[in-house]
Amino acid sequence: MSESVHAVRMLGVELDPLDVEELHAEIAAAVAAGERRILANHNLHSVYLAHHDPAMRAFYERAHRTHFDGMPLVWMARRLGYAVEPRLG
Repeated sequence: MSESVHAVRMLGVELDPLDVEELHAEIAAAVAAGERRILANHNLHSVYLAHHDPAMRAFYERAHRTHFDGMPLVWMARRLGYAVEPRLG
């Protein structure tokens, strides 16, 4: 990513706009430290569900990282003024 954005909030849901290298580094660090982590994936539908369903929101809030999946979230983040790169692919 050209400019590191650490968290994006949409509809009350926090997302981490990780690029592939950042995601790999996060996984490698957890494995090296012997830590268990929740690395969740958010698409537009799951953001909507987390916004409306407290149980779904609680799951994503427990995650260590929640990354984008899908261009609609990238477009929405950009529209909200965040400088984010396209989805992981």
